[in-house]
Order: sequence, then structure tokens, then C-alpha cells
Amino acid sequence: MINILLKDNDQFYLQGITQLIVEVLTGKYQSSYRLLHGFTTENIKEADITVMALAHGERQLCVPELRDRTKGIVIGVLDKASRHQRVLPLCFSDCLFIERQLSIEEVSLRLNQRLDKYFSQTVEEKKQSCYGCIHQRLSPKQSLIMANMFYGKSIVQIAHELNVSDKTIFTHKYLVMKKFNLENDYELQRFMQVLARKSVNPSVFRDCLASIALCGSSSLPDSSTDSAFIEA
Repeated sequence: MINILLKDNDQFYLQGITQLIVEVLTGKYQSSYRLLHGFTTENIKEADITVMALAHGERQLCVPELRDRTKGIVIGVLDKASRHQRVLPLCFSDCLFIERQLSIEEVSLRLNQRLDKYFSQTVEEKKQSCYGCIHQRLSPKQSLIMANMFYGKSIVQIAHELNVSDKTIFTHKYLVMKKFNLENDYELQRFMQVLARKSVNPSVFRDCLASIALCGSSSLPDSSTDSAFIEA
């Protein structure tokens, strides 16, 4: 019995890629399968195949839920291919990435290759280790600026509230987009939505969101000057 865990908001695409996986399992390997719903600790432990949608930039973040993974493969569904290959977090080190715009033939080929490799190996259950993991994160000051942008504030408005120059805010925005390979404001907004839902604790970004929602504005200590506010 092969357990397939699904985590994708695009139900149409989800059904399509699931059908491809099922066809390979029931045809080539003559295996029965079970669909798991809900990104819970128990399901992650049981999953042989985990399919999850990833917003642009998300594959460079920590996914704490995957620490409960003990076996199987992860298939990351991307909105589009990344132009630059960066060092990935350990939870994605053996992940198969599939872009949504790929043809059915190409997706099927990649799935077959990855499943062939998986079924040819001896499956040893072991808990995912985070030791030595390298993943990208926002600095506290970047979190504050991005949280303000999340609520629709302009660069000029944020600069005024934080008592820094427009250029300082723009520079931080540029650094965040460069760090996570984001190409436009739409990708940045989607990325911030992902950050708002992340279960990572503690989360400075979520703390900033809560503070802004409560008070209408937020600040960090020692942020009164541009020189104190700049951080790569």
C-alpha cells in the first residue's frame, strides 16, 4: 500500500498529477494506494509520496512539518522554473520539482524516473534531521518592512512611519526579492502570504503583522536612523 499525501490548493492540477502518479503505481508497479488529506504529523509520517504546491521563493524556506517525515519522496509543484539554483534546505534536498507549465509527457517522464529510483532502493525509515540546514530567512528589519507592505502600505508611507528614507525601504525590498528570486510585486505578495501561514516559531514576520493589525504601525528598536536600519 502506497500512501500519497496531497497539499495543493489548485484542485484541478492536483487531480491531474495525482492521476499520473496512480497510473504509474497501479500499472508499472501494480501497487495499491491510499490518498491522505491534511498536512498533519501522522500523515507526513505515513506518506510514501508527498505532493505539495510551492509559491515562488518558498522552496528556500524552512518547512517545519517535514521534520516529521520518516520515508518517501517529496514532489514540489512550482508555479514556474527558477532562474537561479540556490542551496536548498535539507527537507528539499531530495525533492522532485515539477513546474505547472510542463507538458503531461514531461511530468510523466520525471515521475517515472523518480519513482523508479525510489522503488529500486531499500526503504529505511529515519526522521529528517535539520542539523546543518541552510535556509533563507528575513532579518527582523526586513520582516517589519514586508509586514507593512503586506497590509498595502506604500514605500513612502512606510519610510515616513519608520523615520527612514524612501531609498532605505526600497533597498530592503530589493534585497528580499533578490534573496528569494522574486521577479515582481505579485510574486512578492504571494510569498508574503506564505510567510503569514508558516508554522515556524518564533516568527518575527507574524509578530509584526499582529502588531500592525493591533496598532496600525510597528517599529523596531534602534530604527530611528538610516544607518541603523540598513541590513543585508
